[in-house]
Amino acid sequence: MPVLRLPKFGKQVKYAYITGRVRVMKTKLIPVEMYSRMMKMNIFEIVRYLEETQYKDEIDALSKDHSGVELIEHATFANLAKTFRKLAEVSIDEQSFLILES
Repeated sequence: MPVLRLPKFGKQVKYAYITGRVRVMKTKLIPVEMYSRMMKMNIFEIVRYLEETQYKDEIDALSKDHSGVELIEHATFANLAKTFRKLAEVSIDEQSFLILES
C-alpha cells in the first residue's frame, strides 16, 4: 500500500509564479483546431509537424530507434514526463504534493 505524504503547511506559497509558468506551458500545446488537420495527414507529415513544436527534442532523440506511430507515441510520452518533472520542479509544498501524487 503506498504511503501518502502530507504537504508541509505554514509556508507562503507562490501561486502567481506557478500559475504563470503553467500558462506559458499551455501556450506551447498543440492548438485544438490542428487535431482535425492532423487527422488528414499521413504519419510522416504528423512527425514532421511535431518536429516544429515542443516535441522536437524528443522526436530527434527517439527517431534513431523508432519510427512512425511508435515514434509519435514514445515522443509524446517522453514529453509528458518532461512536463511533469518541470511542473514538480517549479512547484513547492502543497502544489508539488498534488502534482506528484496525481
